[in-house]
This record gives sequence, structure tokens and C-alpha cells, in this order.
Amino acid sequence: EKFAFDLFIEAQNILGQNIPRPPEYGLNRDATGVIVQPQSLVEISSESSQIIPSIGIVIDF
Repeated sequence: EKFAFDLFIEAQNILGQNIPRPPEYGLNRDATGVIVQPQSLVEISSESSQIIPSIGIVIDF
């Protein structure tokens, strides 16, 4: 019988480049956190140039 166990560590976006993503939206709020009426959407800024670490496990049997 064959059995294989692989464990790996991966770092994505190691160069810190911007990752293309569609814009995200949220409800517009005032300084106290209350939703502004009428409900309007605002674009949420998202920094997507971070390094993404991950751990993987592969089991073959």
C-alpha cells in the first residue's frame, strides 16, 4: 500500500503588487455610525497589495 503526506507553506503576492478586484460597496453612514437616509451606497476602499500566507496539506492513499 502506498501512502503520501505532503505539507507545504506558500506565500502569494510576495512582490506586493495590487490584486485586481471588483469594487466593494457599503451603506453610507454619518460620524456616529448611523445609516444615512435615504440609504445610499459608498465605495469601500480595499488595500489588496498584502502578502497572503497559506498552509496546505495533501494526503494520497
